[in-house]
This record gives sequence, C-alpha cells and structure tokens, in this order.
Amino acid sequence: MRKQLARAGLKIDTEDDSEQRDARFWLTLLEFPKPDEKESEVDPEPTRLKQVSLPSPSWTQALGLAPHREIALLRAMTERDPLLCILHLSDAAADTGWLRPTWEALMSWAFRAAQRFVWRSSTDENATVRIGSSALLQTYLSPTSIDDSSSQLQTTPRSINLITVRRDSELPNDFERLKANWPGAVFEFDPPERASELEACRTLVERVLYLVGGMPQQDARNVSSSRMSPLRLAVWARESSEQLLARGSTYVGEMFSRKSPSKLRGSTEGETALALKSLLAHWLIDQDPDVKVEFEVSTGRGSEGERRIDLVVEDQGDFEVESMRGSGPMEHFIHQKVLARRRDKPFTLVVPNEALLWAGPYLADIAIQLGEDGRVLIPGAEQVWMQLEGVRLAESAPDVESPEAVATEDFVSEQGRPPSAETLKLKDIAGYAELRQRIEEQVIWPERHSRWLRGLSRSPGILFFGPPGCGKTRMARAIAGELDQEVRLLAPSDLRGEYIGWGQIRVREQFNWLAERDRRMLVIDEFDSIARSRQVGQMHSDEKSTVNELLVQFDRVSRLGRIVVATTNDIDALDGAVLRTGRFGSFVPVGPPDRDAAADILDFYLKRFERVSLEQPQLQVSIPSRESLLPLLGPVMSANASKSQAFSGSDLEAAVSQVATNQVRVAMGGGRSMRAPTVVSIIIQADAVVRALADGPRSIRPEALTSFEEEKARYCGR
Repeated sequence: MRKQLARAGLKIDTEDDSEQRDARFWLTLLEFPKPDEKESEVDPEPTRLKQVSLPSPSWTQALGLAPHREIALLRAMTERDPLLCILHLSDAAADTGWLRPTWEALMSWAFRAAQRFVWRSSTDENATVRIGSSALLQTYLSPTSIDDSSSQLQTTPRSINLITVRRDSELPNDFERLKANWPGAVFEFDPPERASELEACRTLVERVLYLVGGMPQQDARNVSSSRMSPLRLAVWARESSEQLLARGSTYVGEMFSRKSPSKLRGSTEGETALALKSLLAHWLIDQDPDVKVEFEVSTGRGSEGERRIDLVVEDQGDFEVESMRGSGPMEHFIHQKVLARRRDKPFTLVVPNEALLWAGPYLADIAIQLGEDGRVLIPGAEQVWMQLEGVRLAESAPDVESPEAVATEDFVSEQGRPPSAETLKLKDIAGYAELRQRIEEQVIWPERHSRWLRGLSRSPGILFFGPPGCGKTRMARAIAGELDQEVRLLAPSDLRGEYIGWGQIRVREQFNWLAERDRRMLVIDEFDSIARSRQVGQMHSDEKSTVNELLVQFDRVSRLGRIVVATTNDIDALDGAVLRTGRFGSFVPVGPPDRDAAADILDFYLKRFERVSLEQPQLQVSIPSRESLLPLLGPVMSANASKSQAFSGSDLEAAVSQVATNQVRVAMGGGRSMRAPTVVSIIIQADAVVRALADGPRSIRPEALTSFEEEKARYCGR
C-alpha cells in the first residue's frame, strides 16, 4: 500500500510507526523536485548512437583457440561438415567452475546462429549440438553396436561436438588417429592456467556478452563490477537480445498508425527482420518526428533483376536490415546483400545482436569496406544503437606460419607441463631390478626376436599378479612402451554392459581392435572381475558366457601373435581354463618392494619433486640421497617382516608427499600469512621421510602376503 500511494504522490504516516490495520494514519502530498537550470542543460533526446568495438582478442581466442584458427572456426560453423571442438581444461581452470559451461554455452549459441545463417529452416532441429567428456572420444575410437546414438559423437551433417578433457590425463592414447579420421574440422581450445590470465579471459568474455545483450562497453563498466558469473551473463545476453527484438515487434502497430507505411513487410521477410525494421524506424522517428521514411524502395537496377532497399530515410541514406538467417554463405551475403545494394547515398547495414558472436570479425570488416559513407548498426538497450567500429579481417587471420615453426612446436612442451601421452619404459620404473630383468628376458626379448622363434608355440597372455598398489599396471604399460606398440587400457567396466549379452559383444569388439593391425596390445586391469571362475556358486549365466567369449578370443589372437596383458590381485579367483598353458605364457609376480627397491622408489619420488621445483625459481628444494635412506630403512623393513606386513609402492609415494607438503607449509609460515614469501626454501631430511613411512599405513596385510607367496610358488615355481 505504501508503494502504491507513493506512486500516486502520497506519503502515509502513523502515530506509533505501527503497521496494524486499526492504527491512526494521515496522508501527506509528496513534493517532487522542480526542474532547475542544470536539468535544462541535459540533452532531452532519449535516443543516442554509440561507437563500439569488438573485444580484442576475440572470445574464441580468450578461451584458448589459436589466433590463426579463428576465421577457420567461424567459416566451419556455417558449413555442413560435423565439427569436433576440444576444450583442454587444466586443474587451475577447472577450479574456476565457470570456464567449461561458459565455453559450451557460447559455442552452442554461436553454432546454432551460424547454421541459421545458411540453413533456411525456421527451427533449430537441423543443427545438432552434442556435449560430453573424454568418454565420447573413446567411444568413437572403439565403436560398439550396443551403445545408442546419445552416447556417441555426432558425425552427421550440421552437427557440433563439444568435448571437455582434463589436460594431459584424459586424452585417448590414439587421439591423433581420431583427428586424422574425423570427417570434419577439429578445433582445440587451450585456455590459460595462471589466475591473472584467467581473469583477463573472463573480462573479454564479459565484454562481448554485454555487447550481445545490447549494452555498450562504456555502460557495462559499472555493471561488471558486480562480478556476475559469465554463464549467468550469457543467459542474460541471450534473453536481452531476444527482448530487443520483441520490443521491435511491439512497434509495428505504431508504425502503421504514425506513418501508414504501405510496404513495411517484404514478401519473404521473417519475424527477426520485421522486428529489426520496426525497431529501427521507431528510433529514426523518435529522433525526428517529421523525418520521411520509405519502406521497400525499388532501385530498379542490377544484373539479377530488381533490387529493394528496406528503408530509405531522407538526408540519412539507405538502411539494409538483415536477419542473418538463410543468407549464406558469407561471400554471397557480403556481395549480394551489402555491396551490390549500395547506391550513391550513405549506406547502413542493420543486424541482430547475436551475430556478433559468430560473424563479428566479418561485420567489422564490412564496416571497413563500406568506408566513410557506410556503417554497421546493432540495436542496444534503452533506445541506444551501437555502431560497430571497423577492423580489417586480415588482422584477425594472420599469415600462415612457416613449416619450420609449426614442426618445432610439436617437440617443445610448455614449461611445467608434462606430455599428454606418457610413454613408459622399464627404466622409468623405480626399484624391482630383478623383476625388470625377468620381464626383459621372458617378454621383451622373445617379442623383439620373434622371427627366430617361428614354429615355436608362444602364448599371447602375460599375467601380472600380486598385492594391490605394487605397480602391476605400470609394469604392463612399460611393456607397451618397450615394444613401441599401440596400447588400449581396459577397466572391468569397459568389458561389461547393463543388459544381458553386452559383455560378450564388448569383449569381441576389443579383441577385434587388437586383431585388426600389428603392433597392438590390450592391457586389462582387475582381470579377476572379468574372468572369474565359472565354478563359483551364484554366478549368472551371462557372466559365464562372457568368460567363454574371452577364451575364444584368446585363442583367436594367439594365432595372430598379439599380446594381451592382464593384472589381478587374486590369481586364484580366475577361471582354470584362462590360466591353462597356451593362454597365459608368462606369470609375473609383483610383490612388495624390499629395502633396496624401497630406497629406489623413495629416491624416484623425491627427485621428481626436486625436478618440478626447478621450474619455479621461488621454490628451492634440497633432498636426501638414496645412500642416506638405505641404513634408515633397514629397521623399518625388519619390523614389517616380523609382523608379516609390508609397504606398497603407493605407501612410499604417500610418505614423500606428506613430508614435502609439511616442509613447504612450515617454510611459508604455517599457512598463517596471506602473502606468500618471495623465496621458499625447504630441506627434506632422510630421517623425516623414513619416520613418516614408519608412522604411515602398511597397505599389504599378513593374509595378502601369505596368499601371494603361495601363488608365486604355484605359478612361478618359487
């Protein structure tokens, strides 16, 4: 009630400031400020024209696209071929929370708008957007007949796939093969990691979204201080651009009542162009109520027949209104819709706001080509129209780099960033000298000299068994690295399915991939989950069928000379037929590290921390030597042996991480200071590492050790 009275110019007051219904009250007439000299100096015109420029670099470059790929992306968005866009997200960028969804939102919006430019359909059903993770890449590399289309990359015309992967960890091993076989273009976005660069990236995205929403950059400065999420800002920009067009639609009736235009709407005009035309006419008439506006004026010339100008305004020239729908390709649009319609009068091109997302560089180039007597206008909020500043397209598409520079980039990795696909060799595995020698003799040497062993029966399977956390999977990957083979790492979930029969199909598909080409290898982790004994009670018939299919495929690839590596923590749980001679020819026990192996593993992780710290000049690290660790480890290992327990490799890594973290925290003042010191110097002592190890967990329990020794005696003879 108070608000309603205030709008009527009345103020309500009560005796005791009570809001009760029976309280005594009185009304007072509000005094409105009278216009003074200062107010009379203000420009009474509500309409304005503001010069705006596209943010540089563009939003695509801000989100990590290489500058020389920007124009290629904009062009590919308007074509038929399917697109694959990869966002390489670092841990630092992932922590922001806004980068991935904002990238997906802008890419989806820009793609659909670009597709409407060339596709003459009134709906968006023809443009397909698929959003997903690295799992879709793996599905494309290993297609399965049991997955529906919703869990696959889209390769149909007019489709885009937006895939986000964790940088250096989630890309498939054969990603390069995927890019080579992809039927369309592939664009990779590699956003920055540093906080300052991410903030600059965020600012650029905000600037373009304010423009798309109709707010010039000058007016957006105060609003952006509220730190609105870029994703929420994208939603606002989408709604605002649509509201601007909706506002134009409400002026259609006013145009007829004020100017009685007989040809406001063209014969093939859509709702977007009609809304833009009425919005523009309303703005022009607001500036000058007596202005003469003519709609659909025929020029009466042109090799392709009669041409029409949407609006001709006295003393202001020709206005061409384009909805940017069904007008492509871009070269045709620029020639037929813009340059060919120019006369010896000033020329203005009017386009909707969302065109800035995907055609901004083209529009800025058109503004240059139109010269001093031309301009490009975009509707803005609060009766403001925005005139786009001209920038040549060549500035956004630099010259092609030299072959030498491009070739060099493939071999120079960015500082502090490991290669995306790590190639392991046996020498990269710390400790286990005897075990590495055994693998070299039983696996690597026969495979490298296979031509001398023709005619001899060789089993394709290599089974690593032992307690968990001792590096079985890492050993398996090292075999692939030594033999320089293409490897596919499989988890139990890769060989299972939700419905009956899926397990057999997926086993067959993976072994089909293995059989297709030489120098390929399968590594199956947690093998006992797939090939467990069929004699176990309550085992479903579908699980037995999966084991049967596994046996058939083993026999098949053995004739082709392919290698299958499997790892298990419980070899006795495997089916007896899987373990028979002819399927697994090598049984490799991977047990807990002894004293020498433990010293090697600790030394490996300490040196890795020291090596990474060299890339940060403000961090100085001193680590103990392997020789200083050996005598201190003796008593700890003896105590473990007396209790029939042992450390795993992961226990050793955890001890190093704990000591290093504590030392860094102490060096930085215990985390109490908000400002980091200029130089952080830490010294890691050997006794601190061994003490952390002694106080930490022993992952390998007595029962696991006993079982491992029995299995080793049964399958390895010792």
